[in-house]
Amino acid sequence: MHAVEVDVMALKQNDGSSTSLSQTSGVNICEKIKAIESRCEDAENRLRRSNLLFFGLPDEPSESWFSSEQKVIQLCSQHLGITLQSSQVERAHRLGRYNSDKCRPIITKFAFFKDKHSIMEMGHKLKGTHFAIHFLGEI
Repeated sequence: MHAVEVDVMALKQNDGSSTSLSQTSGVNICEKIKAIESRCEDAENRLRRSNLLFFGLPDEPSESWFSSEQKVIQLCSQHLGITLQSSQVERAHRLGRYNSDKCRPIITKFAFFKDKHSIMEMGHKLKGTHFAIHFLGEI
């Protein structure tokens, strides 16, 4: 009978320690989730840092990525005095669905951060036009 009492006492002690162990594990898991979320957000921001949004460029119902890219290159050449090659634009496409009442912005990812930076520096030349360039924060 004494052995059974010892076993019951051991179970009671283990039950209390397992509760505190699970609470500690829960806190550790929450901390790990926060750290992973922070790293994920940092990685997303690094991916976005070479992106720009171009507003005011004429929109077409079935505009191809090539057409969007050419419109951005042409805007930079004509209004900003920056000559871009197609190879300097990693991708360019419209955001959202076509709406005849509204021009969709073009999101453009540049192959080089320096190209994006030089376009941002010359953005003041668009003042007074119907064009605009924005640095892409969170989507």
